[in-house]
Amino acid sequence: MDIPFDENSFDLIISTEVFEHIPDPYKAFSEIYRVLKKGGSHIFTVPYYEDCEKDEIRAFIDENEEIVYLMEPQYHGDPIRSDEGILVYTIFAEEMLKKLQSIGFTVKLDRELNLFKGILGSNNIVFITTK
Repeated sequence: MDIPFDENSFDLIISTEVFEHIPDPYKAFSEIYRVLKKGGSHIFTVPYYEDCEKDEIRAFIDENEEIVYLMEPQYHGDPIRSDEGILVYTIFAEEMLKKLQSIGFTVKLDRELNLFKGILGSNNIVFITTK
C-alpha cells in the first residue's frame, strides 16, 4: 500500500489476482496511480462480480491492526505457503470502477477468452486503467 518508488516512475504496471488480498485496496490503487507516468497504465485482474453494485468486503484490519472478519474467511491458494493460502479481503464489483475513476484513472474492461494469451475461466475480465 506504500510503493517505494518516486511519482511518475512507470509506464506500465501489471498485476494479476493480487488486490483482493490487500487490506486497503484503494490505497494501493492510489499508489499505483501515483507512480505511473501520465498516460501510463495498470493492467490487472481481480475477482469481480459483474452483477453487483457494491464490493464485497470480507475482512479488514482495525485500528489495533487486528483482522476483523465480516464473513467466513476465504483463502486463495498460495504456491509458497500451500498449507495456509492467502486471505481474501475484498471481492470487487461495479463500485471498483467508480472508485478507480475517482482516483483519476480512465477504466477499460477487456472481456476475452483466449487460450493463447492465457486468459481462461468464466470470469475472464482484464481491467486496463490509464493515468
